[in-house]
Amino acid sequence: MCSECDLLFMDPLKHPSQDEQKERYKKHKNSVQDAGYKDFLMQVASPCFEFIDKDSECLDYGCGPTKVMEELFKKNGYMMTSYDPFFYPQIPNKKYDLVTCNEVIEHFTFPDKELKKLCDLLKVGAYLAIGTQTWDERIDLKNWHYLTDPTHISIYKRHTLEVIARLFGLVTVGQNDDRVILFRKTSEINR
Repeated sequence: MCSECDLLFMDPLKHPSQDEQKERYKKHKNSVQDAGYKDFLMQVASPCFEFIDKDSECLDYGCGPTKVMEELFKKNGYMMTSYDPFFYPQIPNKKYDLVTCNEVIEHFTFPDKELKKLCDLLKVGAYLAIGTQTWDERIDLKNWHYLTDPTHISIYKRHTLEVIARLFGLVTVGQNDDRVILFRKTSEINR
């Protein structure tokens, strides 16, 4: 555990390989036909709709093998592009008004570098929507279902996300439960 921000991280020697990660992600049964999965994604999408307009350029970062978030945004009249390092690795070289990142940051090998990359994709004044399970002292980590996924190698506490916000020029503008947080980028940070 990080003594400064309470990030829990797996021993790098135990990280799954790139091939093991991709095989795990291929097993996800995420589809636009799955009403439960769409509801799950809407936990992140719905708060975003309050802050962006129909002309906003949006990116779903880490969409996995399907582009369901992109389809949900388009169905609601918003423009969105999808990126995933395994399945859709071409990311346009531009800045966005909104980046969604649902069930992704727990897979980051180097959270500081990867979160900087995320923030660099945002225009000043843009939004970053993160969906991830956070931990606190009430959780029995040895029996927590979230840690049964071997690709979950970086686990965040709310405090961790507050530290990240300060480091990358973000302010919290919304939270809808213990899993979703919406940030606004207030400035460029040179780190």
